[in-house]
Amino acid sequence: MQAEDLVDTTEMYLKAVLELEEEGAVAMRARLAERFGHSGPTVQQTVSRMQRDDLLVVEADRQLRFTDRGRARAMSVMRKHRLAEVFLDRVIGLDWKQVHQEACRWEHVMSDRVEALLDRLLDSPETTPYGNRLAGNLPPDAARNLVKVATSREGRSDATIAWIGEPLQADVEALGDLHTLGLLPGRRVAVERRGPSILVEIDGEDGRIELPHEIAAHLFAVSVD
Repeated sequence: MQAEDLVDTTEMYLKAVLELEEEGAVAMRARLAERFGHSGPTVQQTVSRMQRDDLLVVEADRQLRFTDRGRARAMSVMRKHRLAEVFLDRVIGLDWKQVHQEACRWEHVMSDRVEALLDRLLDSPETTPYGNRLAGNLPPDAARNLVKVATSREGRSDATIAWIGEPLQADVEALGDLHTLGLLPGRRVAVERRGPSILVEIDGEDGRIELPHEIAAHLFAVSVD
């Protein structure tokens, strides 16, 4: 069996809609096409099937909204994925950069029983190696991406990195760069907008890091007053 055989497109889409919601973005078919590199017709066909299966509703403004059934299934997939990430990182010791991609395979084959056993084994973890909260464990935090943090006021804004967005988690090279730079969950930073970039200064370290918007948009932080 190839790794691709373990992928469930419906569950991928459900988790992606939940991730977009978590990021404060509007879930639309165009965003799913962009995230997965799927063609418009492919996304349309999959979303139509999910509508028939009472998982999603397409609103008049084209926004995708969960049904109760769809949200429950999305939360289940998300939780299994994130428990797998904690297990792969904490117990197996898989390279941090590869944890997300491996968990994407596990999320589709993990039973509810194994999910419960993993939760017990890991002592009900609250966050993943990338700082994300486990679905169903905690209420949403007040994190915003670094672009929004940097543009929320004139000059520098202080914040603490809370979590790394899924598009960066799926990019092994980008994760490696973040790790090398020290831009990790829990780090205190000062951010400032400078033209097409976001300047980031890590507390206690010299120098500034210049991040393009497409990277900063997927690093989420909680502002510090």
